[in-house]
Amino acid sequence: MITRLSNLFRSQRLARMAWWSFIVAAFALALYPIVGLLHAAWCAMTWGRFALNDYGIYTNMIWNSGHGEPFRLLVDLSYLKTHLSFSLGLIGYLYHLWDHPFLLALVQNLSLAGGTMFLWAAAQRHRLPAPVTAALLLFFTGYVFTQRALLSEFHGVGMYFLLVPWLYYCLRFARRWSIIPLVLLLGIREEAFLFVLPMLAHAAWRDRWKPGYLLLALAVGYGLLAITWLYPLINGLSLIERRQESLGAARLFGTWHGQGLRLRASALALTLLPLLPFVGRRCAPMLLYPSVALLSCLASGFWRQHGLLNHYSPPVMTMLAVGLLETLAYPPVSGAKDRRPLRAFLLVVITIGVHLAFGFLPGGTNNDRSLRLPHHDGQMLLHALDYLPKKGLLVTQERFAAYTANRRDLLVWKRFKPEKHRADLVLESVRSLPNLMNSAFMAYLSNGTYGVLYHDQMNVILQRNGPTSEN
Repeated sequence: MITRLSNLFRSQRLARMAWWSFIVAAFALALYPIVGLLHAAWCAMTWGRFALNDYGIYTNMIWNSGHGEPFRLLVDLSYLKTHLSFSLGLIGYLYHLWDHPFLLALVQNLSLAGGTMFLWAAAQRHRLPAPVTAALLLFFTGYVFTQRALLSEFHGVGMYFLLVPWLYYCLRFARRWSIIPLVLLLGIREEAFLFVLPMLAHAAWRDRWKPGYLLLALAVGYGLLAITWLYPLINGLSLIERRQESLGAARLFGTWHGQGLRLRASALALTLLPLLPFVGRRCAPMLLYPSVALLSCLASGFWRQHGLLNHYSPPVMTMLAVGLLETLAYPPVSGAKDRRPLRAFLLVVITIGVHLAFGFLPGGTNNDRSLRLPHHDGQMLLHALDYLPKKGLLVTQERFAAYTANRRDLLVWKRFKPEKHRADLVLESVRSLPNLMNSAFMAYLSNGTYGVLYHDQMNVILQRNGPTSEN
C-alpha cells in the first residue's frame, strides 16, 4: 500500500514538473520571436532587402507627417493616393526621439510586443490556465503568418498586431476605451473596417451592449464613406479606378486554377490547422472572428494576398489570435474535465511544426544568411549617412532609398527630372558614379558644380556647391 502511494505521488510530481517545464518553455519561446524578428529585420536591412517600395515610401511619408507636412511623399506626391492611412502619421513624431532609418522596423516589432501584452492581460482576466496562456502567446508571436509580416519591410497593417488585441481587451474589459483602438485601426486603411466587423458584432450581441452596436455602425459608416466619398474627394478618382489593376475582372476571376488554387489551399490550410485542436461545442468565435479577413484575402486576384504571403497576413493572424482567446475563455461544462491545457500543447506542436516547414527564424526553412548576420556593406552605408545633411533634395538609387528616406526631400533617379528638380545632394556607389547620367556628374566634379562631402571605398556623397578638396 505504501509503495503504491509512493509511486502515485511520484507520478503526480513528475506530471506537475512536466507541465511547469512546458509552461516555462512555452513562455520563453513566445518571447524569443519578438527579439529574434527584430534582429532578423536589422540583418535584412543591412543586406539591402528593404527598398524604396515599400520601406522607403513609408519612411518618407511618416517622417514628413511628423515634421509638419502630413502624408507628403517623394517631393510632389501624397501617400493618401495609395491608402487613407491617417493613423500612421502619428508615428512620425517618434522621429524626434530617434531619427534613424530602422525606426519603422522597430515600431512594427514593438507593435507585436504591445499586442502580446494585451493578449496576456486578457488571458489573465479570463483566468486561463498558465499552459493555455503560454501556448496562445507563442502562437501569436511565432506563427509563420507573424514572421512573414514582420520581415516584410514595414507596412501599416503591421500595426494590427497592437491594435486588434488592444481593441479586443477593451471590448471585453474596458468598454469605454474601445473607441480609441477602433478609431486608430480604422485609420490604418480605408478597408480596415471589414475584418473587425465579426468581433464588434459578437461583442455587442454577446453582452447585449447597445453602445457596441453604435461602434459597429461607426465602423461600417466610416468604411463606406471612406471608400465611396472621402477617397475620391482627396484624390480626384475613385478607389476602384485607383485599384483597377488588382480589381479588374481578369485578376479577380483569372486566378482560380493552377498556382492560384495551390496558394489559396496553402493559405486556408495554415489558417485552419491551429484551430483543429479546439474544435468543439464552443468554437464559434475562433471561426467567426477571422472569417471576413480570410474570405476577402482568398477572393483577391493578387497572388500574394490570396496566398497570405508577405504583409497580407496580419488581418487574418490577429483575428485568429483573439478568436482563439475568446474560444478558450469559456470554461468546460460543469463536471467535465478541462482539456484546454492538452489542446494548448497541441497548438505549440503545430506552431513549431509549421515554423520548421515555413519559418524565417532559426530552424525554419526560410532562415537564410541575410536573416542571421548583418552585412558589412549595409553597415558601411549606414555609417556614411552620418555625413549626409538633412536639408536639400537628395537623389539616390532605389537600393539606397530605404536607408535615406527619413528626410523631407528624396527622389530616386527614375523620378528625377533635371529640368524640374535641382539635386542638392547625391548619394551613390563609387562604382556607379562614372556612368551616372551619361557621366554628367564626373563633369560636375571637374568644374566644381558639386563637391565630395564624404567618400569611402564603396559610397560617395556629393553636394551642390560643396567642398571640392576631395574632388
